[in-house]
Amino acid sequence: MSVAEEAGNPMIPTFLGGMAAATALGEVSSASKIGGFNGAAGNRAIAGAAQVGAGAALGSLLTSVMPMSGVMNTVVEKFQSDTIGIARTEQIGGFKNTMVGAVQNTMVGAKQFTKVGIEQRLNVGKTKTVEVGEEYTTHTGKRAAHSSGKLFQISSEEKFEGAANVWEIKANDTIILSAPGGYIEINKSGVKIRGNKVEIEGNAIDFKSGGPGEGSKCLRAMAASATPFVR
Repeated sequence: MSVAEEAGNPMIPTFLGGMAAATALGEVSSASKIGGFNGAAGNRAIAGAAQVGAGAALGSLLTSVMPMSGVMNTVVEKFQSDTIGIARTEQIGGFKNTMVGAVQNTMVGAKQFTKVGIEQRLNVGKTKTVEVGEEYTTHTGKRAAHSSGKLFQISSEEKFEGAANVWEIKANDTIILSAPGGYIEINKSGVKIRGNKVEIEGNAIDFKSGGPGEGSKCLRAMAASATPFVR
């Protein structure tokens, strides 16, 4: 479904199609008139009669392409600038489309607010960069997902914190926890702990051999005979 169709107004696709056709047809039809328009040196003397005639011809052309009432078209050949001293407001009932051929620049002096009722999509072809001076906060009511095709990096110059009722880390191949004093590696073959010095402290420390629910042969024999040692 196209963006125009998502707007829910059947007149919008017709309007956009007419605009595209008018653009192409207008360029072809006005090509022979551009030289004469540029060479009209008596525009001020005759009070812009040539421009009026050219505008009427273009309006007639657009009317034939887009037979719809309540439509205003503005065509500017090279440059347009708007300066507003205090405020400007714009209200559009159904659909707005903005196309920029090369570069778009937006500057806001103090604050900018954007509110989207249902869905927002952003598609960037190559690179996206976000720079925030002091604080950046995001909140999702139910679920947030981030994925990367090759590499996903998170870095902090001072401290990294994470909190959750359950924190689950999974890897298809290897998990490595590394620091200057050593590392812990978990892979398909097992768990390796290596460090300059390894200390294990706890009120109770249990070392068991065997898979979950299996237990070692020694432990099973001790439980069966009620003896503390098995030879």
